[in-house]
Amino acid sequence: MTKQQINPITSLTINDEVIKARATFNFDITAEKFTQTQEDEEGKKQTIPGFNVIYNGILERNPKSIADFWECATAYLGKKVPKREDIEKALMGVIDEKEDTIELLQGALDIMNNSGFFQAEVTCLLDADESIYTYGQRGREGNNKTWNRNDEEQLQRNNGRNTLLNYSEVRQLTSQYIGYLPEEELMNLIPSEWNDWIIGRRQALIDEKESMLFMAQANGMVQAGKRLNKLQNLLERERYIVKGQEEKYELKRKQKLAHNKRIRDIQKRGTAKFYAALNKNSHRGE
Repeated sequence: MTKQQINPITSLTINDEVIKARATFNFDITAEKFTQTQEDEEGKKQTIPGFNVIYNGILERNPKSIADFWECATAYLGKKVPKREDIEKALMGVIDEKEDTIELLQGALDIMNNSGFFQAEVTCLLDADESIYTYGQRGREGNNKTWNRNDEEQLQRNNGRNTLLNYSEVRQLTSQYIGYLPEEELMNLIPSEWNDWIIGRRQALIDEKESMLFMAQANGMVQAGKRLNKLQNLLERERYIVKGQEEKYELKRKQKLAHNKRIRDIQKRGTAKFYAALNKNSHRGE
């Protein structure tokens, strides 16, 4: 039996132009229009952010959710964003050709799962109390009651916006760690990309502190009359590691140790010959 090969569709030809889907911050902001309100078992109204509504719809193989996904996934195009009817026309063309929606559904899931919205690292920066990764887990587990309650708590932290992230905090963190970015450029970043930049900058700040500590340590060793050979060797090793040449450094270190051992052996033999000659001359004098 031949196994069916599924090729996730992550780009569409809309109005004769190939457009790639991107789950940027603008995806989440545009998805706000698809927010839903429903009642739980106790009759309390719960709000589900549009991002989660679309994600759940994709999991349930809802054709409308595919169009909703593409409307949000093209939001990064700004003024060139295609119209809803053009998106639906392009989707119908794919469905007629494939006679199925599985590749469109898989493509949407791939884009959303790999966007970074479900990564714990993003939320570690935005909110230490709850990981956005739990949204993905709740979506997969289908625990709607817990999901709705936590979504409501998240909305309260998002200044009333029905989005996954608090974009006021996103802007503040961007300014703090990266510097100024135009609003359009910032919102067109995929969360995983933005997160990499934030982490990189935070690591750079740690490096600066480590450098200051290193300098203080070196200064203390000099004042104590100690040599800096150990610190110099550490720096040299790090240069090789940065270049991906740690094995080359280890080989060079072993060669240097072997060379020093040969020199010591030569010096020992020379010293032994010197004392032997000295003792021989002393015996002749007697």
